[in-house]
Amino acid sequence: GAAVGLLDADVYGPSIPHLFGEAGDDITKQIIRAYELALNRTPSSDEKNDAASVVRTHDLAALCRALFNSNEFLYVD
Repeated sequence: GAAVGLLDADVYGPSIPHLFGEAGDDITKQIIRAYELALNRTPSSDEKNDAASVVRTHDLAALCRALFNSNEFLYVD
């Protein structure tokens, strides 16, 4: 997970519109799509609210980086 956080947004950011094209400009649909792609689940209401704040303050790429750095990618053998 941590290595993904080091990805250069200038390199990987351009792919964001391609992956989220069907969501259009609807922030809620973009957030749901991000959770589906990254975590294979839909976000809770609280997660949607928090994610909307991130997208409005920063951008969708920042949310995607945060999702890939989430604890859901950690595991213990």
